[in-house]
Amino acid sequence: MYIFAAVQGIYMLAQLAVILDASTRIFLGDVAKQYMPKQLTKLTSDGLPINGYWLTTAICGIIMALAGMLPQINDIFNWLLNLNGIVSPASTLFLFWAYIMVRKHNEQYHGGDYVYLKHRWAGLTVGWWMFGITALLAVLGFFPVDAVFGTGKWTMEMILNIGVTAGMIVLGFLMPWVAKRQAAARGGIAFGKGTWYTLTGVMLVVLIGLTSWGLVESLLPASMGLLRWLVVLAVDAVIFVVVWGMTKDGRTQVSSYQD
Repeated sequence: MYIFAAVQGIYMLAQLAVILDASTRIFLGDVAKQYMPKQLTKLTSDGLPINGYWLTTAICGIIMALAGMLPQINDIFNWLLNLNGIVSPASTLFLFWAYIMVRKHNEQYHGGDYVYLKHRWAGLTVGWWMFGITALLAVLGFFPVDAVFGTGKWTMEMILNIGVTAGMIVLGFLMPWVAKRQAAARGGIAFGKGTWYTLTGVMLVVLIGLTSWGLVESLLPASMGLLRWLVVLAVDAVIFVVVWGMTKDGRTQVSSYQD
């Protein structure tokens, strides 16, 4: 059983790595560079978007830290599944919106010989219908299904659902804003030292605070004794090193990107 668990764990981690790698490459490869911060478009000698991986790691780390506010490990697992039921259809809304805008302005966009629906009104009808159904399902996904209405767990999951989704939307608007500041700034550095030190401090306080609280309250039992706090300190140290390294170029005002 232990051998099976170890093999299954390796398999799931490999599968997760492939999924994250594919999504990160597609995201950074299909988006016009003028809408993305320069650091995220940086590639290694092997053509890997290394900073994109760090961004994905940071986002996943923040979500896992927030998940630690739930009482039990099963609650964390169920919440992550429910969150996927919000984010997936919500992100698809942009696809349907783009299709609607293209069909609405047919005279400005000329595709190939293949057309999904030749009649403009039919295309708009299908586009709005899919947009409406998907939006409804995304909104319904905000309501927790594994907690009783009015309980503390239901309220916490509702807050997390709204907060994480809003954070993703804000991040989507921040990317082109930062790219615009980089294009206008001297040396391609969007923010000064003070801003970067403030941002680093806020990230460290939030991530270490939420992670430590979640580990102590939900994941690590008190019966572990001193080992419990050693694990917390080790995880906090990793978070500190990662965040401090991620913001190094900004704090030292060094542009690591070369055209």
